[in-house]
Amino acid sequence: MKKFPLFLAVVLLSPLTLTNSQCSKECGFALCDMVTEIVVDGVLTVVAGAPFNIPNLIKNLPETANACRGDILETLSAKASQSRIKIDYDINNNGSYAQNVKNSPFDVPEILPGDGAEEMYSFSFDEPGTYQLVTFCDDNNANEERYEDNNKSAEENAGVVPVEE
Repeated sequence: MKKFPLFLAVVLLSPLTLTNSQCSKECGFALCDMVTEIVVDGVLTVVAGAPFNIPNLIKNLPETANACRGDILETLSAKASQSRIKIDYDINNNGSYAQNVKNSPFDVPEILPGDGAEEMYSFSFDEPGTYQLVTFCDDNNANEERYEDNNKSAEENAGVVPVEE
């Protein structure tokens, strides 16, 4: 009868070794995963006072890695949400971008897995200098996502030059 207690202990303890206690309850569920990027080629230079078009692409990735098990899951549709563009001015010309000149929310439609939505912003800047642009998707947290840390685009700089007379 010595085998019975050992067998019982193995059966009772084995579920503990097969689960990861750091995984959330959503571990096995697919979620959406939104990312954003400012779509530009090269250096942005704009003449002061001229229209400045900024294309921004918001994507819902087609699949995402499951953080608990490492397997690949398809993502879910991302509900309509609100995103934001933020533009800061380097008023001291030292790379600090200390003065905020634009912080505008915008609506984004529902995005199916693997699809995207492109927004075009049109601004004009009167002050010559350097500006830093960044966008944020799902800024109002309307969607539960697999990763919330990838909702900010890379910063892009735009140089605004004075109007030549």
